[in-house]
Amino acid sequence: MDITKLQTQLDEIKTKVAQDSEYATLSGLNMLPRDWTIQPYVHLVKTGINPNVNEDTNMVESFIFDFEVKIKKHNVDELNCNCTSNSSMSAKVKFSESEQKPLTSWSEQEKSDLAESNKQSANIEYLCLKKAEFDFFDILHDHLLKEDAEL
Repeated sequence: MDITKLQTQLDEIKTKVAQDSEYATLSGLNMLPRDWTIQPYVHLVKTGINPNVNEDTNMVESFIFDFEVKIKKHNVDELNCNCTSNSSMSAKVKFSESEQKPLTSWSEQEKSDLAESNKQSANIEYLCLKKAEFDFFDILHDHLLKEDAEL
């Protein structure tokens, strides 16, 4: 995922939303409806850890980490307002021959620590937050356009 492209898209959609007169007015008065409020936060991250084992040597050559990230739009979770976004990202850690060891030699703690380190270095949560923020603003923009068309 290209963060620069994502940020550009987010800036563009925020500008479009801000150009809507009703949104601009309510935002200026600090009176946005709760379902228009976008304050994304990471609600849950599930991590899948999949080893890639060389069948001949029985050594772990790499781990593939699958991150499922659930983002919520704001802290009013009981509202039915399209307030969740789910993203999936994968990251791979490959080992040199000297770093490889059998799967049974990897403790659960080592695998978890490696997954957490990989999640941090790949900025998984940040990327998912930005993607969700774009999605939420895009949904809001579509809602505003639909609302204007009905008037």
